Amino acid sequence: DEDDDEPEPVHQDVPPEHIPESGVFTAETLLPLDGKDLPLCMGVCGKVVNCSSSGSIRHGQGYGKLWAGRDATYSLATLSLNPDDAARQDF
Repeated sequence: DEDDDEPEPVHQDVPPEHIPESGVFTAETLLPLDGKDLPLCMGVCGKVVNCSSSGSIRHGQGYGKLWAGRDATYSLATLSLNPDDAARQDF
């Protein structure tokens, strides 16, 4: 089974230098938090959610491919898995 090769997800704190001084993330400051080199986070309803310990949301796979480092509010609200809806802000 391929999943057996994957390490168990472990919570990682966002390094302080990647937290905006104002405490308010923008699309640009959230983008590096995609789980590749930094913890995987996504925006939901104006909050940044650290998903680094999730086994379901991983960099480059499934939900992580759609929402890692992006705002997932519209996609989650409409139950959309359409990549064009990820980070959508025109609602």
